Amino acid sequence: MSPLLQAAVQCTRVDREDLDKVVRGAVLAGQSLIDGLLDQEAVDEGEFAAHLARVLDWRWLGTFEPVEAETAAWLKSVCPARLALKHRLLPHVLPRIKEGDEPSPPHELLIVCYDPFDLAARQAVARAITVPCRWCLAPRSQLLPAIQNLYGVGADTFEDILRHRATDEDDSHMRDEPMSLTLMTLRPR
Repeated sequence: MSPLLQAAVQCTRVDREDLDKVVRGAVLAGQSLIDGLLDQEAVDEGEFAAHLARVLDWRWLGTFEPVEAETAAWLKSVCPARLALKHRLLPHVLPRIKEGDEPSPPHELLIVCYDPFDLAARQAVARAITVPCRWCLAPRSQLLPAIQNLYGVGADTFEDILRHRATDEDDSHMRDEPMSLTLMTLRPR
């Protein structure tokens, strides 16, 4: 059984038949299975995300500590708002820990998401973010307000962006397509 279905079965709020209907409905609608499960409230969101993080061996963040202004500015420079809002990602760091007089190592960049199977988001991060990062999971209900707080987007604007993110005109997917050249296209006319 896939890690996604294993987590869904483990954390379901509905019987197996209804869970199958939710999964089928998401597939037929072309929707992410994670979004389908969460939108239909078929799973306990926090428990589901925590279980999925354990199964995938990803870091789990149930809550977000506020970051200092300087750190927030760095996070926004590393992960542009367009990327974060379109793919519902949060750049984040864990608080520095001081031992004695020695400062801790530099921040470790975390990219927080609620859908680890969103390949488009993972590819966009690989293209746009040049510093090493680690992925981690958080509940969608905690992640979206944290994104809104970091980027300072108003509630109406934020909801509008999320509603229209699928139709956002971004040609980055075209840059990843391998060019297929044939002898015909290279031959002068």
